[in-house]
Amino acid sequence: MSEVEKKYRFTPGNPAYSRRMLLRLVIMASVDAIWSSRKMARLSHESVVYMYLTGNEKPDFRTICNFKRECKKLIEETFKKTVTVARSFGMVNLGHISTDGTKIKANASNNYTLSKEEIEEIRKIIERGIAVDEEEDQFICPNII
Repeated sequence: MSEVEKKYRFTPGNPAYSRRMLLRLVIMASVDAIWSSRKMARLSHESVVYMYLTGNEKPDFRTICNFKRECKKLIEETFKKTVTVARSFGMVNLGHISTDGTKIKANASNNYTLSKEEIEEIRKIIERGIAVDEEEDQFICPNII
């Protein structure tokens, strides 16, 4: 995470949004089966859960979309770790992810691994989000690349 954050430190202009915050937003939206960056941006304005995750910051949909494109590997690695920890508690099946407010002390081991099918499913989830953004761009703003 520090390598990604370092890229955006001390650059001219307004400070960039925290990559950690954007990562939390994208992972939570994926858990809620939300693929569109526009919907994620709207949720950061309307949903208390998403406001909490973003620290009440309001990233633009384009910022979220660019983050998803630029940081695919980071999102994939974080998603894998999230699924691995959830699986160690018997809470996850990649076809169906549920969350609630329960707090459980972590006692996870690095011995858990994901199968190739599960890793491929995670990649499909990330790609689906990017594809939805591109489709929306063509529909809403056909002249913008």
